[in-house]
Amino acid sequence: MLLKVVDTETGLRIVDFNRQSAECSQRDLYLWIPAGGKDMTMGLVTPALWIYCLCSIPLAGFYAAGLSGWFYDYPRPLLVTLFALFLVPLGMLVFKAPHAVLANVIWLWAGATLLMIRIGHGLYMGGDIRSDPMIVTMLVGYILVGYVWAMGWTIYFNKSLAIATTFVR
Repeated sequence: MLLKVVDTETGLRIVDFNRQSAECSQRDLYLWIPAGGKDMTMGLVTPALWIYCLCSIPLAGFYAAGLSGWFYDYPRPLLVTLFALFLVPLGMLVFKAPHAVLANVIWLWAGATLLMIRIGHGLYMGGDIRSDPMIVTMLVGYILVGYVWAMGWTIYFNKSLAIATTFVR
């Protein structure tokens, strides 16, 4: 059965779709549901979601490196453990876990906040680092990038039709 998800004034509506009698629009989303009733496709995963997943991997590495450097001068086991922990929400998106969107929004804001605390602690304890405006500007830039990334993707996760139809909220 092929279903069409239509964005109406009152919200999302799912209707039957007949290929011979209707036109396909790029704004409409189509969902293939096999006879068993379980969605087995990745058809609603948008390019934006792929960009999010691919670009969040280096961000997870950056967060893991920054946070592991806070303890014991960058131990590798802690770095790898933190990196794996930061990748769990991305894995939830790929495997369409029911609460993947919520887990990713929490991860985005927690990562940005922990990085801000880490940088603030480094500036507080760093001695003469605060006197170099180039370093301070660079560190503030890292904080801003983390928060802009979190804000942008939080808005996308809350407004996207593809996310609304793919994940249970």
